[in-house]
Amino acid sequence: YPSVQPVADWVDLDLSYLYDELDRPTAAAAVREIGHARAWMVRWSAWDRPDSWQVDLGPAGEVLAYNRAIPEDAAGATLALPAAQSLAAAALEQQVDLAQYALLDAGSVQRTDRTDHTFTWQTRQTVVGEAYQRVDVVVQGDQVAAITPSLYTPPIYRRERDQITFAESFVNKIPAALASWPALILPLVGLIGVLRRQVAVRPWAWLGLAGGVIWLLLGIGRLTHGQLAEGPRLIQGLSWALMDGVLNGGELALLGAGAATAWRLGTQSDQRGAAGIGLSVRSRLADALQLGWLLAPFLLLFVLARAWPGAKPGLFAPAGALGALLPALDSLGRAMLSATTTTLILAGVFGMLKALFSRWRLGGLDPTLAALLLTSLGMLLAAINLREPAQIGLALLAWPLATWLGAQTRGNLLAIWWALVVLRVLPAGLGLVGTAGPLWYALNGGLLLVGLGMSAGWATGRLIETRAQG
Repeated sequence: YPSVQPVADWVDLDLSYLYDELDRPTAAAAVREIGHARAWMVRWSAWDRPDSWQVDLGPAGEVLAYNRAIPEDAAGATLALPAAQSLAAAALEQQVDLAQYALLDAGSVQRTDRTDHTFTWQTRQTVVGEAYQRVDVVVQGDQVAAITPSLYTPPIYRRERDQITFAESFVNKIPAALASWPALILPLVGLIGVLRRQVAVRPWAWLGLAGGVIWLLLGIGRLTHGQLAEGPRLIQGLSWALMDGVLNGGELALLGAGAATAWRLGTQSDQRGAAGIGLSVRSRLADALQLGWLLAPFLLLFVLARAWPGAKPGLFAPAGALGALLPALDSLGRAMLSATTTTLILAGVFGMLKALFSRWRLGGLDPTLAALLLTSLGMLLAAINLREPAQIGLALLAWPLATWLGAQTRGNLLAIWWALVVLRVLPAGLGLVGTAGPLWYALNGGLLLVGLGMSAGWATGRLIETRAQG
């Protein structure tokens, strides 16, 4: 049974070599001329069979590579090396101009009941810089089982690229640490808050349940045709989806409780639960949408500006929702979950920092401002590559603006949540609309964009109405 998976972010080139050794126009030309973007991976397998086929296809459906996996003790023919080489060359000649290649290596492996052969062809001339294009061909018995292209870069380049100092390694880990430590600490804070009855349990239990259900539905929506076609694989896929729902839902509930506990410590509020961190149903939806749409353009500009200084030519197109049954709902659901997690983390970090500054009273510094400054700085540093000077400069320039925008939300975390949803949904919608393929993807992308447009129009109308009323 075939399972189709989008893999639109793969290309059979060592892109880092192109980026490091060539200027931007030359690298872009090399990617277009000799790179083969893999758009789809189709895999045929059956639950009760040990063998499988995998075929990698380009955007137009052309075969780029394939691989057949069979057990080592499977029976097959025993060909002599010259006969196997002729078989491999005939198969390879259907994909490349074999006159441009020279046989570089050949070898044989004796299996239990067959002989396998491997061959490597390499271009006679370099294709870009000092790199050659290679193709590995595997013959299992008397069948060509795999053809895999690659770009062979100079060994000295790979050695120098892989060398990294301790300082560089430390700097590389800072953004990940800034992003991960609150997600580790806040659930513990939430558990303590629940045990000490410092925070209401019911709102966050409902939030975890809702998040778990969404995770479950997202997992079901990405079941492949192969999983749907076979009972055992369907049960396995549903089990994984259920496990994701339970684990992620539980984590979200504890994260929410931790954010509420930290926020309560920082604000010294007597309110508990959702109302304590601005997620109450009493929050004004119109105000949240208006503030969210105020924040969203700045977030989008930051993301674009962050990518621009280090932008490099390539064929990176995130597969995203292409593998989902309902791409629009998949994109929206994942955006909502991601925005909820990020919003709770920001609220929890802000609350903990404000509580610390309120206790320390450093030089009379306003605790709210100090907490906003550090929270916004940490958020920006977690979103950039600290080895890119341009991105560091961008983060420092955006820091005061991010702090000011955080103050403008006036504690309405729904505004931050909505801005983060827009930040994820807008690119997803544009990506689906621009996908070359079935009209179904464009329709789903259009649905997302129309929904965003309607929300923006509604928020604008309410703003105009409010100002007209004085």
